[in-house]
Amino acid sequence: MNASEAMPAPNPEAEVSLQKSKQDVSAEMEKAEVTDTQLQKANDPRFSKVLTTKAAVVAQADAGPKQYRAGEQGTLGQAVAGAQATGKQGLTALHGVKQRSGTAVKSKQQIAKERDEARRKEVSNTIEKIYGETKQAVEDKLAWRDTYVSTLFD
Repeated sequence: MNASEAMPAPNPEAEVSLQKSKQDVSAEMEKAEVTDTQLQKANDPRFSKVLTTKAAVVAQADAGPKQYRAGEQGTLGQAVAGAQATGKQGLTALHGVKQRSGTAVKSKQQIAKERDEARRKEVSNTIEKIYGETKQAVEDKLAWRDTYVSTLFD
């Protein structure tokens, strides 16, 4: 069994991408009519914080998908390994049940065969006994007749 075929496909790039967050930050800055250069020249800690936060958003948007893919591959790899182990375990159990069932059936068949052979032997022995008794009775009668007839002729 190929457990890797049962695993879901990796998420599409569109679902993993964080480019929209970069675009949202740029759109907000355009909406406020503020540029990076203006924020740098303002020499105000609030504006510096905006630039720092924007840089963090850009860095996260660039690095996040790579981190996600690495985690996704690890998770899918573990899931495949777990599925394969579970599949092997189930297959082994299936073979064991099949073998035990087959053994039980063969055992019952062997018992039935032995019982049938014993019954056949019993019937055969009974027939042989009847045959032997009948043969002996016929031979005794024939011997008696021979003796009787011989006596009559003598």
